[in-house]
Amino acid sequence: MRWLVVLVVLLGMALAGSVPQPVLDAGKSFVHVWEKMPWGQYARICSGFATAVRIVHTSGHCIKRDGIYAISTTDQPNVLMPVRVLGSQFMWPRVDWATLTPVNTEMSLPYVYRCTFLPSPGEFVYAYAGPQGMQPLWFGGLYAGTVRFVDHIGIQAARGGIHIVSIAIDRGASGSPVFRSSGCVWGIIGGLWGHKPGFGMESALVFMLP
Repeated sequence: MRWLVVLVVLLGMALAGSVPQPVLDAGKSFVHVWEKMPWGQYARICSGFATAVRIVHTSGHCIKRDGIYAISTTDQPNVLMPVRVLGSQFMWPRVDWATLTPVNTEMSLPYVYRCTFLPSPGEFVYAYAGPQGMQPLWFGGLYAGTVRFVDHIGIQAARGGIHIVSIAIDRGASGSPVFRSSGCVWGIIGGLWGHKPGFGMESALVFMLP
């Protein structure tokens, strides 16, 4: 399936043109998130990004209460830096975030600025994601807005309001940043939407930063 992911990336870039330089620069904030497995080795589980020199965000569903975690940068993807969890919250479909900080107090990470406002529906946005344990790839698509169910009040109450982007990603991309063209980050990829037989829309769910 990795060839399909790469094909989607190339097609998206061809349709939208090149990635703006501020967005490319913002991609330096990306980190891999690793978890220590019961047998003692670390496994790469999710993506993440820094919004301050010692503040990293990822998806809350990636983080366990008693887990042991580390991060690595794209420059040195196999050099692990231990982190501790500052906080996390996962209440699908409303909230999905976690905040980490390096144990080494002298650590300084490249970071990205947070957006002041959400994108407008129909605005082209960018994700820097590392699906299936890969080094991150550039994805692009439209901010579709929030899900609204017009014919079922119960479903709307349970699932309405989720932010959707028309970006087809895969497992392991949870925690990836989503940027506006100015290079600021406005959300965290938290899952897939529409990846079912007979459901034509393959998109990603985006959750707000804490």
